[in-house]
Amino acid sequence: RRPSVTWRKESWIFAVDHADRVLRTATSLRERAQAESLLGNVAHRQGKPKEALPHYKEAASLLQAAGDTPTAAYQLAAAGQSLLAGDHAPNALPELQAAVERAPSDLRLQTQLALAFWQLGDGRAAVAILNSVLAIDGGYAEALRTRGEILADLGDARSAMLDLDRAVPGSPSTQAARGLALAELGEHTAATKEINDAVASAKRNGPVLLYAARALDLTGDKVSARERAREAIDATDPPLSPPHLQLARKLARHG
Repeated sequence: RRPSVTWRKESWIFAVDHADRVLRTATSLRERAQAESLLGNVAHRQGKPKEALPHYKEAASLLQAAGDTPTAAYQLAAAGQSLLAGDHAPNALPELQAAVERAPSDLRLQTQLALAFWQLGDGRAAVAILNSVLAIDGGYAEALRTRGEILADLGDARSAMLDLDRAVPGSPSTQAARGLALAELGEHTAATKEINDAVASAKRNGPVLLYAARALDLTGDKVSARERAREAIDATDPPLSPPHLQLARKLARHG
């Protein structure tokens, strides 16, 4: 695997050199925005959200000046997503809200904002946003899946299953959320199958492992619940949000 690591570092260097060259020579607002966005992407992939932020915001400003408000909104959303994935999660919300303000009819951006509220611990606000999204497009798959997962997380198992049964199958997090909802409904055998299948296909996924830990705790398997909770704490693909990390630590201690 070392060659892929070397290639990645070389790609970052090439990307930064290219972007710097464009910023020195380009006069087009759009070209400069693309270069700034590229620098933001590099910083994000290197795990440096605070360094990515000014590049995404500058890209948004340049695109706004060029009259491309929808694309500018997505640059602000990229800034928010980058902050959300790092240690600066509370700072993500203003960026995502600004993105939605620029493109209020974009359901994907609204769904991203709902996810941010959830990951910051306000699941009810997230559900309210997703209710509005689904009132506009009742079949929007990403909003259905997201609302189903959040409702399972909040303990509203019956409502969660209504969404998750309509969501596109195959996502480990959706499957694990189904497992948690089934455990909340007392269907322990079905719950165990769902979470085991989900964990087998996403062994480093923090939310999947936490859903599994919570479901196992409800089925009475306290030992496995603690083990999955410890794995969720260390997971990186993706890691747990701060509120969910706190819950995982509680489960890891007490089961």
